[in-house]
Amino acid sequence: MERKPDICVFVSALTHERDIRTCVRDINTQLSHVGVAGPNLEVTGRVKALKVTFESTVGALHTNSKLSARSIILKAQHIFIKPEALFTCSKLR
Repeated sequence: MERKPDICVFVSALTHERDIRTCVRDINTQLSHVGVAGPNLEVTGRVKALKVTFESTVGALHTNSKLSARSIILKAQHIFIKPEALFTCSKLR
């Protein structure tokens, strides 16, 4: 059974609320697992944790979601991008 993240950033939106956007600008933590999920999620800045997971769903709540990153610095031992997430990034370090 998959263990849930120690911290999860998530936004829930209805189908007619397509303009909702959640921005994650900086995460710097010593927690072992950080999950970032949600529809129209924009990630910028630094994300630092031992394990980072990007996904468009938490459970079966959303599908066909987009994760976009302008410039992101990932410092993690394990980075997972779930297959249902559309992930775009202009600069990844």
